[in-house]
Amino acid sequence: HDLAADWFTAGATRWSPGTLALRDHAYRTRIAPRFASAGLTDLTRPAVEAWAAELVAAGTGRRAVEVAVQTLRAMLAVALDAGMIATNPAAKVRLPPAPPPERTAADRVIDRSGAERLLAAAFDLRQETILRALLEAGLRRGEVCGLTWPDVLLEERRLVIRQAVYQ
Repeated sequence: HDLAADWFTAGATRWSPGTLALRDHAYRTRIAPRFASAGLTDLTRPAVEAWAAELVAAGTGRRAVEVAVQTLRAMLAVALDAGMIATNPAAKVRLPPAPPPERTAADRVIDRSGAERLLAAAFDLRQETILRALLEAGLRRGEVCGLTWPDVLLEERRLVIRQAVYQ
C-alpha cells in the first residue's frame, strides 16, 4: 500500500486527471482489496494471474481488468527499478482469451421490418428524414450530424459527406 501511495503521488504531476482517476479506481476497487496488505515479496506471477482470472470470472468488464493489470504492472515496475523486488510478477501476465461475442455483425444489422418500425416511431418529419438518411443512405450518425444544406444535392438525389461530427 505504501508503494501505491508513493506511486500515485509521483504520477499525479505527470498524468492527466482522467488517467489519474482511472488508475485510482483500478487500485481502490480491484488491486487494493487483494494485494494492499501483501508484502512485495509475496507477489508472484501465479498469484497475479489467479487474481486477474478471478476478476474475469466474476464478470468484471474486460477493459476494467486490463486497466487493473496495467496499473499493477506499472506500480511493480517502479518497485523493480528501485531494487525493492528482483522481478516484476505482473510483467508478462496475460488475460484469458475474451469469449466470442454473443452477437455477430449480422445480428446488429436492422432488417426491413425493423426499419419500418423505426420510421413509424418517428415523432415528426425531421426525425423521419434523419432516420431515412441513416437507413437508406447507410450513413453513420456522425455523418448525418455533419450534414449542411450545401451537402444536399436535391437535383442529383445525392448527399455529399464532407465532415463527420463526433464527441
